[in-house]
Formats: sequence, C-alpha cells, structure tokens
Amino acid sequence: MLYIAPSIILADTAGSYANPVFLWDNLVTIDGITADEEDADYPATNLANPMTVRLWKATTTADQDIVFDVSSDGPIDGLGVARHNWGSGLVAVKIYGITADPGAVFELLAELAPGDDAPIFALFEPGYYIQIKISLEPVSVVPQAAVVFIGTALIMPRSLPTGFVLPKDGLDRVTLDGSAENGDFLGDITVSERLSTEIPFRFLEGDWYRSDMRQFVQSREPFFYAFSPTTLPDEVAFCKFDGVPKGQINQHGGHVDVSIRVTGLAL
Repeated sequence: MLYIAPSIILADTAGSYANPVFLWDNLVTIDGITADEEDADYPATNLANPMTVRLWKATTTADQDIVFDVSSDGPIDGLGVARHNWGSGLVAVKIYGITADPGAVFELLAELAPGDDAPIFALFEPGYYIQIKISLEPVSVVPQAAVVFIGTALIMPRSLPTGFVLPKDGLDRVTLDGSAENGDFLGDITVSERLSTEIPFRFLEGDWYRSDMRQFVQSREPFFYAFSPTTLPDEVAFCKFDGVPKGQINQHGGHVDVSIRVTGLAL
C-alpha cells in the first residue's frame, strides 16, 4: 500500500506522482537502528538486511518506537516496509522525521492503518533528517517486520506505455495437480508463488537517464516499486531485478528506452 503526505499531493502541480516511483538507495544500516523491544532471536538489526526471511520481532504488544539513524547528501522523502504483520495485526503506524535542530521532530505521516500485510511504501515531505522514527501501536499481536528502506525516491518523468502489467497482476504460481484419475478435483498444492513482471519505459531523456536512473538499473539491490502513488496506491511491490536492465538509445534525439524485468513478493 502506498501512503503519500497530503502536502505532497497539493504541491504536485505537474502530476509527477501519477508516474512510477522507486525506492532503492537504502540509508538504513545495521549500526543505526534502535528499537524499544526486540526478541533475542529476531533483533532489530535484521531490518537493515534485504533478506525477507530475517525478521525483527518485538516481545510484547506495548506501544513502541523504532528509530533509524540516517545520513544523506540529499533530501529524504521515502520509506518502505516489507514482510510485516501490521495489517493483519491491526497495528497503527506513525512516521516522524528528526532534524539536527534540538528537539525538531516532525510528523511526516499521521496514523496509517494498513489493510493487509502487503509492502508499505510511504512518501512524505522531503527533508534533511538525521533520524526517522516509526511508532507502532499494536492491539493484540506482537509486531514484526523484515525489511525497512529509507531514502530518496526516484520519481519517473513519464508513465508506462500501454500493455504493461500492474504489480499485483504479475502473479506466477507453481502447483501440483490435485485431480483423481476419474477427473475428481482433489485440490491443488501450491509449491511457490511470486510476482513477475516487466516495467518498460520509453523516450526517457538521455541526460536524465544517465544522471538519475543508470545507477539504479545497474545496482543489485532490491527495491520498492509503486506504479502510480496518486491514482493507484494499492499497486506496490517489493522487488528485485531479474537480469540486468540495458538502456537502449532510440532514434529520437538520443532518448533512452529501458525495460526492467523484476520478481517480487506475492503479497
């Protein structure tokens, strides 16, 4: 689910947030995480690891904070969370930004109420924050999560051409057939399930691609992807590259075409 601060929507006169957005250059580090609670077997340091099988788990259902030390040369405006139980556990979430000015704490996003456990992608007012705080208010379930990304969102200058697949429609499923010899349906067994799709971009300005996007497509890190924050906020995925995207010059004044093949969490 995509959450976007109202101030951003009001300021977005050019409609940029109707285009795809990526969050990939993660500022979260193992040494920069402090949590009010952490299970000894599931420490908060796991949140800095993009492996979704390594969880942070609290120990109680008490209200609690997770604070991330961050440092960036540019403004920070994005946060992503993957493999959490905050939706099914009815955990209320707030996000705060803390600057270097003493006592300067800003509420970046008011209370979020995830409807499910799909990846969370939040966009907020850009700022030079030294810490980002996630405040959790559980009801009856001990909160947990696997991955947190914080950084500067990459906002694409244009949307996708027709014929693309939305993140949640790119579902691949491998099953074992559960049919009897007489044709009775006994129930299939799901062996694996994941998202798999291609994100094609056309006619990107060549200079913009080389300065803003090339480093992203040549990285090896997973990332959060939102198709259109302002129009389809449910279309969010936590992905990794399937192969290495290759920018191709087309015939129109040095513009670049690039297609990104990805696989992701089936949530």
